[in-house]
Amino acid sequence: MNRQIRHVLSSAAASLVAAFAPLAAHAEWGNLNMPVGVTELSKQIHALHMTIFWWCVAIGVFVFGWMIWSLVAFRKSKGAVADTSITHSTKAEIIWTLIPVVILVIMAIPAARTLIAIEDTKVRLLLTAQDVIHAWWVPQFGMKKDAIPGVVNELRLHANRGQGRHEGRVQGLGRRPENGWH
Repeated sequence: MNRQIRHVLSSAAASLVAAFAPLAAHAEWGNLNMPVGVTELSKQIHALHMTIFWWCVAIGVFVFGWMIWSLVAFRKSKGAVADTSITHSTKAEIIWTLIPVVILVIMAIPAARTLIAIEDTKVRLLLTAQDVIHAWWVPQFGMKKDAIPGVVNELRLHANRGQGRHEGRVQGLGRRPENGWH
């Protein structure tokens, strides 16, 4: 048998083994995705998760499709010669920087809507820590609760007026406030 044919067949066999190897782990396919949940909020979070997931799948198919097409169309065996005269293209760099930024902004719009506390909403926060005790505080709610390693603390509140994004902070004596969700 020709050496090139043996190489192609062995590559194909290795690819098949690699593709079907996870099946031997007996993983339940239903546990690989985020669960839908039973509350309206968890259903909205799942819908957001799936929307972003399919955006990522479409981007991946496009990028890998373009990459594979480029590899096949411009391979050396087809007589392609590298163009060494092109050294810099500001236009191309701006485009390949702006496209991901626009995609991320578009993806962030539905994600930001999920973080908005709607008027007359009951909220229950469960707090814990991984390393040390953190005093977790949401300034707009006027409440502070400790996040303690190994302990789950609960903070219940009722947002009864105003809409907006309310960020939590870690606060303490002699400590600079850290913004963001912790």
